[in-house]
Amino acid sequence: GFRGGGGSGLVASKMGGFNFATRTDKLELGGNVRFNHRDTDSKSLSSTEYFMTTGNANQFSTSKNNSFSRSSNINADFRLEWKIDSMTNIIFRPSLSYSTSDSWSKSSSSTFDADPFEQGFDYKRSMFGEVPEGFEDIAINSNNNESMSNSESRSANANLQINRRLGKVGRNLTLDGSFGFSDSESENLSNNVVKYYRAGAGNGYDRKRYSNTPSERWNYSTRVSYTEPLSKIANLQLSYRFNYSNNSSDRSTYVFDNLGDYEPLLNHYYHFPALPEDYQQYRSDSLSQNSAYRNMNHEVNAMVRFVTEKMNLSVGASWLP
Repeated sequence: GFRGGGGSGLVASKMGGFNFATRTDKLELGGNVRFNHRDTDSKSLSSTEYFMTTGNANQFSTSKNNSFSRSSNINADFRLEWKIDSMTNIIFRPSLSYSTSDSWSKSSSSTFDADPFEQGFDYKRSMFGEVPEGFEDIAINSNNNESMSNSESRSANANLQINRRLGKVGRNLTLDGSFGFSDSESENLSNNVVKYYRAGAGNGYDRKRYSNTPSERWNYSTRVSYTEPLSKIANLQLSYRFNYSNNSSDRSTYVFDNLGDYEPLLNHYYHFPALPEDYQQYRSDSLSQNSAYRNMNHEVNAMVRFVTEKMNLSVGASWLP
């Protein structure tokens, strides 16, 4: 059963951008830039009554949550097409992006075996990590969590295509190349405090964890293709493609559970708390993971395409050594 609750939240968004385009007989140039920013701030309070099976007393819980997050990103895309002459055409398409985000949250909940509101419970008296003073006798447990995170990422991509007509209508030689790169880094700090009031004084746990995750990815590919007309309705296309990609990620988690004198203050939205001195010595191998993947492949393709008013048929074969 539900007793009641309330919450509120504010969301603010900002957007902007511009685009441009210009054109001559031989050159076309255009692009756009976009910017987005978003803030979210929310608070909520709730209380719940749980109707237990016959013979067991109902349980009551209270919780309050505060959270704040913000994110910003900017993206830019450009396109250039250059008709060098009637036989040669070049298209170049680069793009860039950058984004940041951070968040903060704090939640506190408690469970009781009697209605705390009948005894004057007030949300304002509920402190992080414990139930209000005077309510310990009816308290079963409390669960409280603070966390803060931020991240940053960048990426760049580009594609280049060069097409050359070779005299005969339909005979073409095309060269494609693409490149992509992205890297990101995120960090998170959390403090979780759980107390059990029926198991005796001092029961529960206090977990403090910090994690940092840098990652990187880059790839490139090249493709060359040749098209030869066989008849008015058929043409032959031969192509070769090479792809290479490299991905790496390193997630490191540090455990500060036994550092009783380290109490991270996460009450400020924007500033990440200072870490313990020489925090690297508290790295947990079991909670950390790193990986690296490299992939390389070749593809040779031969295809015959038939096109008529009533039919579009392609027959071909690929070889991946």
